[in-house]
Amino acid sequence: MKHLLPFITLIALVLILHSALTQVLHYFMQRRLLDAGPLDDNGLRLLENLNNRRDTSLKWALILFSGGCGLLAIGFMPDIDPDSPIPYGIEAVFVAAGLLTHFLLTGQRR
Repeated sequence: MKHLLPFITLIALVLILHSALTQVLHYFMQRRLLDAGPLDDNGLRLLENLNNRRDTSLKWALILFSGGCGLLAIGFMPDIDPDSPIPYGIEAVFVAAGLLTHFLLTGQRR
């Protein structure tokens, strides 16, 4: 499991950078649309689509948080065989719990 740590760290950093850059670019796009003056129907739909991206950010935040909690739980387990599939199952359960939490938080609005 220790040989996967640099790979998992790289993936987490790329996802965090992507999320942050996407949020900043959407903010600037919304600001330009609102500063341009009155919006027609197409502009309003575009603005509505940009605002709906918060659910996606919440989903990825919950997945990364629950995945990190899973890695912490694996780290505290004593005497794990390196060839055992148990750590992968624990990580899958934590990530699934993050997705289930997202569904429960946002599923009621749709």
